[in-house]
Amino acid sequence: MLSAVIASLQATSGITIMGTALFGSDRLSERAFRLLRWATDRPEPPKLRR
Repeated sequence: MLSAVIASLQATSGITIMGTALFGSDRLSERAFRLLRWATDRPEPPKLRR
């Protein structure tokens, strides 16, 4: 039963982060994508000059 609760919490967190990354404001979207990169242990992309 505990494993089911933990799995559902992880799924809910993942769905919330993905929804924020795709449909949130620009600032929230950037933060959500940073969190996803951090969770998957990937480096930050290089800064683009504007």
